[in-house]
Amino acid sequence: MDKVYFVSDVHMRPHFARRASFFTAFLHSVRDARAIYMLGDIFDYWVGVGQLRKALADPVFRALRSLHRDGTKLYFIGGNRDFLVGRELTRACGVQVLGETAAIELDGRKVHLSHGDQFCTKDSDYMIFRTVVRNPLLTAAFKHLTPLFFRI
Repeated sequence: MDKVYFVSDVHMRPHFARRASFFTAFLHSVRDARAIYMLGDIFDYWVGVGQLRKALADPVFRALRSLHRDGTKLYFIGGNRDFLVGRELTRACGVQVLGETAAIELDGRKVHLSHGDQFCTKDSDYMIFRTVVRNPLLTAAFKHLTPLFFRI
């Protein structure tokens, strides 16, 4: 079986350079991967393409681009903190952004992938919050009408 890696909940943010450093080291250590699935909350928050423009020189993004160029398939499922990641990551780094869930086959077995926050159904406050913040009209307004410094 080809090597496939899964990673989630790194929670990288600008002031925690150590996490980004560890994640970059991980990316450099899996150069033999056929695929890497990032299952949400890789970023502690994601506020849109402006954040990516600021981060493109970052070692994490350079490592992702390098893996992609070398033929590693990169996949991303948003978590509860970075669900706004979109096609900008595909264009910038070759990461294919999947939906909330994905069904894949590994070594002849079907595997269901998700970040998992949609299964917190007993936490009614969170489920209401989740529904509101993922409303397409609100996310579009947030991403396109609100200045980057405010979103951050």
